[in-house]
Amino acid sequence: MKTIDISTYRITAMAHELGSTATTVRGIVRFMRGCPRRQHNRLGCRRTWDYCPRPSYIQAEREARRAADDLQFRNGWKRGIIRELRAVCNPPQRTLAEVTAAAESRDKRQTQLKKIMALAATGGYRPRRTPALAPLAGALLLGKKRDVAALARKFGAQIIMRGADARSICTRRNSKHVYEPGETEWKNGNPKAYTRAKHDNYIRSFAMIRDPQTIDVVIHTHEYSVSLPHGFAWDVDENGLRAFQVGSRRDDYHPDACELYNGIDFVAAIERNRETRLRLMAEIAAEAAPDTTVCLADSVRAGNCRQGSLSWCERVGLNPERHYTSAEIVAAGANGGDFGRARLAIAAAARREREEMARGYALLSEHTA
Repeated sequence: MKTIDISTYRITAMAHELGSTATTVRGIVRFMRGCPRRQHNRLGCRRTWDYCPRPSYIQAEREARRAADDLQFRNGWKRGIIRELRAVCNPPQRTLAEVTAAAESRDKRQTQLKKIMALAATGGYRPRRTPALAPLAGALLLGKKRDVAALARKFGAQIIMRGADARSICTRRNSKHVYEPGETEWKNGNPKAYTRAKHDNYIRSFAMIRDPQTIDVVIHTHEYSVSLPHGFAWDVDENGLRAFQVGSRRDDYHPDACELYNGIDFVAAIERNRETRLRLMAEIAAEAAPDTTVCLADSVRAGNCRQGSLSWCERVGLNPERHYTSAEIVAAGANGGDFGRARLAIAAAARREREEMARGYALLSEHTA
């Protein structure tokens, strides 16, 4: 009498109920992979589905077995394995966003590394050094319960914790505050249990001003310093931390954590903001006096030196012996810069024209320089 495997028989019967006509185990497995997974809700079908490897992994395993036998195929296959190992072990970590993404995907990349090493062993490839995930840039730790208050006290900050339940926790995500009120459980008019309130501050980054030109920055648990050159300083205003020019506190720049981590040129950022502000002021002055004509004498009268004004006219292609409208001056400034001096020249020209209209005539001496 022939012995029948009851588990195989049950799986075959369930497959036939779903519409399969296969009589072999291999045919039933192929049928199970082709059916939608939501139909495999019975025990036998679910077991068969779980034991079936995915098509992508089957293809990778076939290539690994072919590489073990075919020397010519093995060279190209080995280069592909090396590229996959580099992508998994050394993800890009040039910016703070890339470092955070590498930290969040560390567990997933560890699983991928094990699969790649298993395929490499099947194909007969053994790296000289055992591949391992590269450490996170800036020593970005994976622990989420690191106390930020302790880090801040390390730099000399005085931390005031409001209540015994308040906590300050490092995080790789955006900073936020979580509050949940406490609750008392009463029974027969008597308190039986109490749930304490929650005051959790998740802080991604903070900075401490060590001296006017240097700040200490902490992003998660990575500590470093950022310095400014002579003539620039750090300060805190109503909008937060800022870098500004000592001679003109109006010219400033408010950086964020990513810019502090990436180390951008804050001096260039301040100069861009200043140039944008001066251009806007020059455009506003031109719009206020659209019919005003500006000459070289107006620039000198505004406090600009004569030789510098001549050099500016030559650089932007203007004739210093002619008069130009305020709009033409602003358009020329877009090519040669120095909108601040252009705005002063337009303001001086507008004042001169108001004086000429008041007295009823113009003086030639006011138009020559």
